[in-house]
Amino acid sequence: MMQIAYDYIYKTKNMKKECDFFNMEHKKVRIILFFVFFTFLSSFCPLSHYKSDKNDFTSFASDSNFHTAHNPPINTQFVLKGKSIDIAIDEDKDAKGYLIKSSTGSSKYLILFHEWWGLNDHIKHTADAFADSLSEINVIALDLYDGLVADKPDKASQIMTSTSEERVQRIIKGTLRFCGDDAQISTIGWCYGGAWSLQTALEHPNQIKACVMYYGMPEHDTTRLSRLNAPLLGIFAQQDKWITPDIVRSFEKRLNGLEKKAHIKMYDAKHAFANPSNPNYEKRSAIDASQIVLRFIRANLEIVK
Repeated sequence: MMQIAYDYIYKTKNMKKECDFFNMEHKKVRIILFFVFFTFLSSFCPLSHYKSDKNDFTSFASDSNFHTAHNPPINTQFVLKGKSIDIAIDEDKDAKGYLIKSSTGSSKYLILFHEWWGLNDHIKHTADAFADSLSEINVIALDLYDGLVADKPDKASQIMTSTSEERVQRIIKGTLRFCGDDAQISTIGWCYGGAWSLQTALEHPNQIKACVMYYGMPEHDTTRLSRLNAPLLGIFAQQDKWITPDIVRSFEKRLNGLEKKAHIKMYDAKHAFANPSNPNYEKRSAIDASQIVLRFIRANLEIVK
């Protein structure tokens, strides 16, 4: 391709005799031309980091119906058990998290990814609940918004869409480093965080041992989905108008085609049905799902009840 490019330039400008690009005297010109063609080829074969299907989820931010479906969280006061931690990030400012450390000295971790509201007290309370039920593991709830928390859909939309995917990836990498090289890790997330739970398992297949996603955007790219090593539990809602049953069935079909160890569970409920701070909370379905999740994590992190 480079030779063709050179010949084309010579012929069209009739400069072959006067300007020999293969001569070392024109080294600078050759370098410039190389970078022009490198840029051209990169548009077809991009070398930048992947863009996850989390981006598909953030497209809902401009959907007024999606806003309406997310009523502001019910304001509830909790007595929290964990503590705030700083997570070191390479070449960036520290991130924050919420940690409940096991008293057993365990190297097993459950990492929580919050909804589009941010790391609010509801998510921290959920982390506490997991720590109570799974006392053999350490539980970390990540703050992907760097301290920002929303209590209205418009604010949540603004924060979510302005959050840098590259920053989130650095937070995830820093958290995995915080857990340690020998850690056994499960991820779990809801809505916006459900997509990140899956993407973490895809991006770090050798470190994640189990992945739970609640009504988050599935991965559409089969090649990327093939990276999944961890068993996957997907919790979805039959009445979800965004992560629709058709999207879920297509996702399940791709997983089966790749012979991945995955279980998809659909409930006759609406999006965000498992959030008790949501006025549309479906208690019966949420409790059933939580029992399945606990069994799944115990089995895959080899926790004896």
